[in-house]
Amino acid sequence: RNNNMPTSKALLMAAAAAASASAFAPAPACSGLGLGVNVRATSARSAPVSMGLALGETFPADAAAKLGVKGKDAVVYFYGADGSPSCTKEAVAFDAANAEFKALKFEVVGVRSDKESKGEFAQRYSQRFVSDADNSVRKQLGIKADLFGALAGRETYVIDKSGTVKLVFNSQFKPEEHVAKALEVAQLAASANKSGRQGSFFANFRLPSLGGKKQDEERNKVNKAEPARGGLRSMIPSFGGQKDAAPAAPTAGKAAAVKLNKSAPARGGLRSIKR
Repeated sequence: RNNNMPTSKALLMAAAAAASASAFAPAPACSGLGLGVNVRATSARSAPVSMGLALGETFPADAAAKLGVKGKDAVVYFYGADGSPSCTKEAVAFDAANAEFKALKFEVVGVRSDKESKGEFAQRYSQRFVSDADNSVRKQLGIKADLFGALAGRETYVIDKSGTVKLVFNSQFKPEEHVAKALEVAQLAASANKSGRQGSFFANFRLPSLGGKKQDEERNKVNKAEPARGGLRSMIPSFGGQKDAAPAAPTAGKAAAVKLNKSAPARGGLRSIKR
């Protein structure tokens, strides 16, 4: 070992070696919860990546408003600088998949520092780009830099309309994998939303009434106020006399006539005809 080697040069060589090892490391392990995927990836640092937000947390409303994704299903990916090799690969991959994201009703937004933005870079791709002034959104979310602060952290979020985080993925040296992870979660979320809408439709489905709403309300009111009468039996004439059908209640005039007939003896008939 050369003890006269400057400390800064030794640190740079160590960082470069770590970065090379990370680039050829196995794919990071994923742990899913519901529709979301919280991925812990390795980078140039020896320690696991410390991501800004966790799965299931809420993306800050003011940050979402700054990025233009408040109230939307969206994919928000943070990257370092326009035109760098890895950032260009990621932009190309998101551009290639942007039609699929749009079909799933997800908007894709790339976020980089205003100091690292180049107008001609954003014009090459179909996704929308936002410049993060002074890295204010990065700082608010807590996205850490890589390579001892030399590279801005590369981190992707999938959020729904309520702002709930469905995916967090951080990997500095696997830019295309950000697209694959985000698309997978967006497809699952869209499928779940579609199933939920269909279930709600059939649960609330009612056949239309031919008589109209007003007539139904009046009928229901009458049915509740009066006891049920008639039916099939009431439409069939009775042939069995009093046993089959009870007589209707007499009116006041009929009641008086019945009372008079009961008090007076019966007259006429066959016997009265004989002389």
